[in-house]
Amino acid sequence: MTGDDLADRHPLPRRGYPARLRAEGRRLALLILGHLVVFGLAIGHDEIVARCVEAGWLAGHRAEGMELLIGFVLFLCWSALTVGIVRLVDRARGEGQARPGAE
Repeated sequence: MTGDDLADRHPLPRRGYPARLRAEGRRLALLILGHLVVFGLAIGHDEIVARCVEAGWLAGHRAEGMELLIGFVLFLCWSALTVGIVRLVDRARGEGQARPGAE
């Protein structure tokens, strides 16, 4: 009995879910994580600005403008993440239709 025969009879167990190892799976997970981070920041951005004013990092009369600026930047980030997910799904849909036998 050789080492190859032993490896054929007792393959190593797979760890984790195979889709996680694919680049698309990681990319999708990071895009979803990015959405969660942006959502959390959007919920608390006014409190973040208020804390910056309390700490003296930001002048009080600039707080409202800073809240608007942060909100706009978060909106742009959310939009970019959404476009990334749409492109990823479109690419996956195109690959699925290109396979023989796929409907």
